[in-house]
Amino acid sequence: MKKRHQENKALDAALDELIRQEKDPSAILSEDGLLKQLTKRLVERALT
Repeated sequence: MKKRHQENKALDAALDELIRQEKDPSAILSEDGLLKQLTKRLVERALT
């Protein structure tokens, strides 16, 4: 359980940093925004 909590904290920190770097928060959900990029990379990594 403790390891899972640490993993969640690391993921939250990474997400916070990505969101902080995005100048326009609405761009996160845009057609080629952060969400789409993250989804694409996650799927690619999961399939390799």
